[in-house]
Amino acid sequence: MSVTSLTITHDQLQRGIAMLGQFVSIPTVSNTGSPHYSKESLRAGAAFLAGQLERIGCVVEQIVVNESAPYVYAECITDPNLPTLTFYSHYDVQPVDLKHWTTDPFVITERDGRLYGRGASDDKSGIVAIIMALIAYREANLKLPINVKLIFEGEEEFGSTNMAAFVKQEKRLQSAALIVMDGFNRSITEASLLGSVRGIANISLRVDSVAKPIQGDDVKFSVRLDALAKPVHSGIGLLLPDPGSAISTVVKSLESDVRVDSIHCGVLNGGNSIQAGATVTLGVADEAVKQKVIDCLKKLEVGYGLPLTIEPPSLEGRVAEPVAINIDLTDAIRHTCALVHSLRNPRGIPGFLDGFTPATSVERELLSKTSQTAESYASENGVVKGARLRGDPNESIYERILGEPNISIVNINSDKEGVTANISIRVLPGQDPKHVGAKVIEYLESQGGKLSMTVKMTEEGSFAWKADVGRFTKLYLEALGENLEKAGLLPCGGALPLLQLFQKAFPGMEMIVPGVEDPATAAHSHDESQDIGLLVNATNSLISFMQKAGAAKVE
Repeated sequence: MSVTSLTITHDQLQRGIAMLGQFVSIPTVSNTGSPHYSKESLRAGAAFLAGQLERIGCVVEQIVVNESAPYVYAECITDPNLPTLTFYSHYDVQPVDLKHWTTDPFVITERDGRLYGRGASDDKSGIVAIIMALIAYREANLKLPINVKLIFEGEEEFGSTNMAAFVKQEKRLQSAALIVMDGFNRSITEASLLGSVRGIANISLRVDSVAKPIQGDDVKFSVRLDALAKPVHSGIGLLLPDPGSAISTVVKSLESDVRVDSIHCGVLNGGNSIQAGATVTLGVADEAVKQKVIDCLKKLEVGYGLPLTIEPPSLEGRVAEPVAINIDLTDAIRHTCALVHSLRNPRGIPGFLDGFTPATSVERELLSKTSQTAESYASENGVVKGARLRGDPNESIYERILGEPNISIVNINSDKEGVTANISIRVLPGQDPKHVGAKVIEYLESQGGKLSMTVKMTEEGSFAWKADVGRFTKLYLEALGENLEKAGLLPCGGALPLLQLFQKAFPGMEMIVPGVEDPATAAHSHDESQDIGLLVNATNSLISFMQKAGAAKVE
């Protein structure tokens, strides 16, 4: 067999799927607020990975930094005269809301050519693709055409808290290129390497209530707002209508004699996603007042063209279960919603655009020519009929993904003590996430209010990144083009803090971001899945890329 014709066999694919099934069965949720989080599961996930790599001849270590989940580091060094490349992926996964899954998220299930399960794609399939590529060379009795270093992380979905310390500590990660197998493809037949990603700054807002009992009986009802078929990753969906922002408009519009009993838009430990919808439960004096409120709401433009539904006071089956309380939270909810509403136009926040480096005219033209349509973007992300996307409709989707200022309300929830909102800022090219986050915090604090308020950044944040298309990137695009119908660069609203960490620690290392996901993957949402055909083609592309990279001159 010639190396150029090497692809995975049917038997290797079946073993890869079985490996993925075992991997998915380990609930490696890294969000400490999730009921599925456990250090033992993360350690079990790392141990599983280490065992798979040892079986194919890699030298493997498990490394703990500052009590982190174990980093799995491995080397397959064949010839010091060959190029050395570092491959990265993560084995931790997002939390799950069991009641929204069709099948058990920790039991892989095949339906219509897709594998369903939490982490079945993001990003355990990325890891399986790397391992299957190595197995293909080994079982064909062919020497690896490159030297391989592997690093698999267990905290990516919860802020990569210890990655900076790990990269600083592990100078042996140095290589000619870093391949981050955590990207996204335009479709199951059109491959992509990420051409850019956003930075991120996450903020938490807490408004405490003044405890006062609800006075008397009244008429209760709920106002529900639907935006999406299901939650969408807040980076991938940064142009989607924001139900958290829209529900704040509903509350802001209410007359003073309407009590707001609760607000729900996503669960606090549910991951960094734009939510499918939001609900507020209201209390009024009698049916006449209720009808008056409903008449006003029917005329209300909440933004994005989203519809409102009036229903009995129940959130059963919606974004969260109501909290049965007898405390009047109206003031806290109203104040929180006023603050959230004020963030609808990021351009109006003093200093928000400081440092922003807009795309050049050449970049804008290229983005416009290669962009998907607004209709396809809305359809792929499950936007409700008639709803509008964010940004200038005269700009293409790809132009907006790269440069549209963005603040998303990840969740708003009330409890007995007050209201909490988590806010995600997708930072633009050239901006410092700490500075942008500080400007938003300063803006929120400037609005004051009688209630106690706490607002702070919840993590270090990360910078935006744009690809420098070097020799290895070009070779990867060639490899993808050989295995799929098309291959190109794709802008993404997601964040990859890892890229900046490596750029600072290892100047000159080329950064390449392929992946196994497609628009139907539903990463960070329920019923996450992996297309089997795309997994095969991604693995074969990786095999081909290794061969092409091995033929490149070592510099």
